[in-house]
Amino acid sequence: MFFPRILLFLPIALVVGNPLFGRSEITALQAAFVSLNTTFYNFHQACNSFAIDVDHAHSDSSV
Repeated sequence: MFFPRILLFLPIALVVGNPLFGRSEITALQAAFVSLNTTFYNFHQACNSFAIDVDHAHSDSSV
């Protein structure tokens, strides 16, 4: 899927492409951004797991 790949490479691109890397305010911003991306990814995974569980529950009840 597209989201896991972009979430993996985005922090790396921020570090490599940022000439101000290492300054505390920039590093804090990057950490917050990475944390937000991680939260979004975890939410996305939780939604997928829930959908799979619902599918399994519906398929089990029809047997």
